[in-house]
Amino acid sequence: MSMGGARANYFPVLSNDTNAVHPVEMDHLVIPQGALGVYPSAGAVPGANISIKLGNEDFLLSQTTAAQPITQWVKIHAGVSAARADAAGAQDDA
Repeated sequence: MSMGGARANYFPVLSNDTNAVHPVEMDHLVIPQGALGVYPSAGAVPGANISIKLGNEDFLLSQTTAAQPITQWVKIHAGVSAARADAAGAQDDA
């Protein structure tokens, strides 16, 4: 690994996971007629069955993460030092 490549491990890594979803069937919440009571002055509440669609037809899920592996710094530092030593050895050979 080059010294620049080894040093790049010191910096955070960004990753993104995005999914577009189109469900085939939508769930509905059905409130039956009279479920909230029957009153002498108003009658059944609600007056007819009510169907409420749950959710949107299409939606997008996206997760972006910035990760900084601080527990690996000692290992990264050793890799950078090894890359520096390899580069110095190559210069001496030249």
